Amino acid sequence: MSRFTKSFDVFDTLIARRSVEPRKVLHKLEARAGLPGLAAARLAADQRLGSRGQPYYLCDIWQEVGQALHLDAAAIDRLLQLEIQIEHEEVIPITENLTQVRDGDLLVSDTYLPADIVRSLLRKAGLTKTVALVVSNDGKFQGWIWPKLLAQCAIQEHFGDNPHSDGKTAAAAGIKAIIYTGAKRSPVEQLLVQHGHEPLANLAREVRLANPIPDTHPQERHLWLLSCQLNFPLLFLAGLYLEHYARAAGIREVLFVSRDCLLWHHLFQQLFPERRSTYLYASRKCLLKPTESYLEYFRSTWHPDSVIVDLFSTGISWSRLFSRLNTKARCFFIGRVDNYAYVQDSLRPDDWLDMHAIFRNNELGVLVNKNVEMLNYAPHPVVEDVRLLPGNEPLPILADTLEYDRILPEAAHQSFRACVQALPHYPDLLQAPTDCLTELVKDFVRFICADPQLPRIYAGHAEADAAYLRRILA
Repeated sequence: MSRFTKSFDVFDTLIARRSVEPRKVLHKLEARAGLPGLAAARLAADQRLGSRGQPYYLCDIWQEVGQALHLDAAAIDRLLQLEIQIEHEEVIPITENLTQVRDGDLLVSDTYLPADIVRSLLRKAGLTKTVALVVSNDGKFQGWIWPKLLAQCAIQEHFGDNPHSDGKTAAAAGIKAIIYTGAKRSPVEQLLVQHGHEPLANLAREVRLANPIPDTHPQERHLWLLSCQLNFPLLFLAGLYLEHYARAAGIREVLFVSRDCLLWHHLFQQLFPERRSTYLYASRKCLLKPTESYLEYFRSTWHPDSVIVDLFSTGISWSRLFSRLNTKARCFFIGRVDNYAYVQDSLRPDDWLDMHAIFRNNELGVLVNKNVEMLNYAPHPVVEDVRLLPGNEPLPILADTLEYDRILPEAAHQSFRACVQALPHYPDLLQAPTDCLTELVKDFVRFICADPQLPRIYAGHAEADAAYLRRILA
């Protein structure tokens, strides 16, 4: 007998579908084909063939559909090929499991798809290993496949998602079974679905399953997870709110403040390309103690038809700047900080700022800490000044060093970029309801603030930030 080998299930173990549920593929098929009732006929044909207890494949299902709907051979073949095409559009990798597959391993799947189609789906998902693939309709479910396989190879363990087909029947054959549950929706994804944001939930799931960072780098892996599960949904939902505000207020340009809004700016550009948006170089040093060159840059960028956007703010630094400029400005914050003041000042922010916030911090019911900012840290140092080059091109003058290990924000940014790159696969994202945006935004801020690992990942940075502020105010 050959060496010990590992066996793996395929669907929802090594690969998954963007739409999560297989029936959603059939609904897409019906919509693409323009044949009402096709999804129900296709599902019924599968069930009829399955009840006969005889082996069958996708081509047999479509022959059955053809007979039920009186389709000719050309139409049957066209619909079969369309279903295969949609399956390829839907496939996404479960990266952490794909990386466990080694040359010489065994893949075992209960499916009506022929082996060549399953292999092509695996290749598209990134599997390059030389493996054996055994497919049947119910070999795992009924358990008859395991003795046949064990007669030819020594299976060390089987890894799959189905407690019965990958767990109970494998264990009954004497094989160690490991059950994987990660393909199911996470609690956050379930929350989004419950509030009508299923495309956003599916996007967050896709990037979560694509996490390429191994367990040997737990901090970066955790930042990837938080970025796609919490930060991307937060900034997406806040972006919807911001766009509604901009339309109602007649805003011509949205100015996203560096550094905390780097990711938000990138996402907003992709969601609303018709809305002019700019990455505004700023920092507390620039606002509280601006140089002449910074004031020149700011005057060239800001205008009364714009709105300044930040994650959280007291408004104090901005009111200082605009009192110097002797004009009033509009600001938009996810959270208006109304329970903390770092400058004892006679200036009242409301005298110089028209501030709109999704919520005020004292409405949240929990302490708003630095976690949201930490999850949005940029991989570039703080802005200390800006020089205008010919053509009014701004050159940011950055601090000499970054306050934290660049690897950390880069992991979060890599995850966020993967979310943005997945946007074209979810064209219905912007059709989501907007009636519960405020409460959902609050929920995601609470989730992020409750994460205990972020302060440990960026250990000591809250104190360093306070020291930076003291130096500015000195």
